[in-house]
Amino acid sequence: MSKGEHACPKFPRRTALGILIALVLAAYGPSLLGGFLWDDAAYLTHNPAVQDPRGLARIWLEADSCPYYHPVLFSVFWLEDRLWDSRPFPCRAVNLALHVLNACLVVRILRPLLGEAAWGAGFLYALHPVQVATVAWITELKNVLSGTFALLTAWLWTSQSPQNRFRNTSLGLVCFVAGLLTKPMICTLPAALVLWVWWRDSVEAGSRGERAPSLLAALWGTRLSLLPFWGAGLIAALLMIRHVQNPQGMVDANFDFTLLERWVLAGQIASHYAWDLIWPDRLTPVYGKWDVNAASPWPHLFPLAWVGLVALCWGLRRRLGTGPLVAILYYLLMLSPVLGILDYGGMAYCFVFDHHQYHAVIGPAALLAGILLGTDWLSPRLGARLRRAMLLAVIVVLTVLSNRTSHLYADELELWQYTVRTVPRSAKAAGFLAAKLMEKGRAEEALQVTERALADNPGDAEAHFALAGVLAHLGRNAEALQSLQEAVRLNPSFATARFNLALGLIREGQARQAAEQLRELLRRRPGCREAYVPLADALILIGESDEAERVLRAALELDPPSTEARERLDRLNRSGIPSPSR
Repeated sequence: MSKGEHACPKFPRRTALGILIALVLAAYGPSLLGGFLWDDAAYLTHNPAVQDPRGLARIWLEADSCPYYHPVLFSVFWLEDRLWDSRPFPCRAVNLALHVLNACLVVRILRPLLGEAAWGAGFLYALHPVQVATVAWITELKNVLSGTFALLTAWLWTSQSPQNRFRNTSLGLVCFVAGLLTKPMICTLPAALVLWVWWRDSVEAGSRGERAPSLLAALWGTRLSLLPFWGAGLIAALLMIRHVQNPQGMVDANFDFTLLERWVLAGQIASHYAWDLIWPDRLTPVYGKWDVNAASPWPHLFPLAWVGLVALCWGLRRRLGTGPLVAILYYLLMLSPVLGILDYGGMAYCFVFDHHQYHAVIGPAALLAGILLGTDWLSPRLGARLRRAMLLAVIVVLTVLSNRTSHLYADELELWQYTVRTVPRSAKAAGFLAAKLMEKGRAEEALQVTERALADNPGDAEAHFALAGVLAHLGRNAEALQSLQEAVRLNPSFATARFNLALGLIREGQARQAAEQLRELLRRRPGCREAYVPLADALILIGESDEAERVLRAALELDPPSTEARERLDRLNRSGIPSPSR
């Protein structure tokens, strides 16, 4: 892709911005009137640090005060709670406004490379249906806000001149750190900036009839100006890895993939995301989880296809320019933290989430816009008007599909019903639907949903866990315990199932078995602070008060502010029989 304006209409930027805003409202408007979804409660409405008027200090100073240490994100949630009492409409409106801003920043960053065709990339980025999972979900403020900081960083850094280099670099670094403290997935941004420089230098060399510089030359040329960015990104990546390897709380997976399995998994995940971009129909917040089989030769075709595509673009870069290669490399680069190469909590029940490619979409959007509006090599028979018409048709289709998807995000029950119909093999989705049905007093329907999910996924621990939740709600405790035991048998690393099983055993008077389950849970997850107090209760019930005291003291060492553990310990010291948890 070369910079070009011959195929791109020239109209005032205010007009383009007005059209963009109108289309974004048409695409995402149905979701604005929706309520809270999924884990919005954990992030916002039932987050003690966010709800506490004095919680801002906790957000910054106590790493475990929120689900993740994303202090900029939770500070904004805290501010939203002060401004409008965490009402869903203004929270969703903030996401939408930031998304429009991000699309404008995409245009600004790509303009030196694509000319006026950058507007096409901005429209594609803003209106693609995979973005609905971010824009229409309040929790995913972490995506749009980290995207804003990342794009501001890129804009400041790529706009620097000898006169403003220090100012822009300094402001860019501040924005980058703020973005990392919002969501560290943008840690690969420095590498993306190197790709931008390589593309720019190649475009400028081509306009002068010179040979394009190498990627290594771009990396060497940016070594000093990007050094602090590389350092900040590396620290964020290491902290991400450490958090997964030493989790606090429940983590329902054991990421024991071999290197060969991770190779296969990376290719499969990237292909799934790419297919969602190419054919954005039947998009859902979660998908079914597949088995990773590195022993078979066929799954290896997925990563090999990506290697072949990169090699092809590399070989044709003198003819096509570096643009297509940069777009593909950028896409893979921004997805790399969630390709299964590194572990993250969501992999416990699903390998792909559409909101994970919020930042990566810029690459394919730039590729398509460059092909249709900025190049001559697509076909000499495709004139400028036909290319514009093709892009307009794509934008209209994307807007319609995004509008349809946004309707789903306006109602959580409808969203999970659609997800279960679309992805019947997702036991996790069935569990979410069952929980929503029970919340609305429709427990019998929830039972049917989980029983159907179990019939479709008899070997899935999540299906047994979802069924156990409904059975317990219906008072069928013995059956619920059996389902939890089966879930733990199928997935010994299923921490939440093992924890609930232990609590159920305590309620049924089987304290010794409960203690065994909780000991095993803490052996696998030493940082699971929720398990310490119930274990102490079970130990007291079986007469092991000394060990119970040691467990409670360990709980206080891990979580000094724990009032529950301290109260239990005080009662134990006074009477030797604390009140068990229920």
